[in-house]
Amino acid sequence: MNECQKCGSDTRMQVNVVISAPGDLAHNLSKRNLRSKDVFIMGVKWETADFICTNAKCRHVTIGYGNYVSNLEKEKDKLFQQLKNLTIQCEKVVKWKHLMSYNDSYLGEPNGDLKRAIYDIDRVMSAK
Repeated sequence: MNECQKCGSDTRMQVNVVISAPGDLAHNLSKRNLRSKDVFIMGVKWETADFICTNAKCRHVTIGYGNYVSNLEKEKDKLFQQLKNLTIQCEKVVKWKHLMSYNDSYLGEPNGDLKRAIYDIDRVMSAK
């Protein structure tokens, strides 16, 4: 991702890198020590990559590529939001059903038109 998605400027990337280094470099990782011949880059965690816009007025951050775990987490969050919205809609329908009078029409609505509309909504929602 060379360009900012928001303004088109150049970006800088920040990503976590896995290295293998001698134990005596613990708490002493400097640029000089990282160039040592016994320090190796083992891999990069691309799911942690952030692309930051270099434009001082924009500074938009694009969250990295992700992987199947982070993608599933996002999908789970979307599904929970959809479930929450459907639960709210179902609760509204249930509240309307409790307003039925003794002859299965709704209070103040003797022809039963509103009742038929609610049953149609129920039928459509249960089909999904």
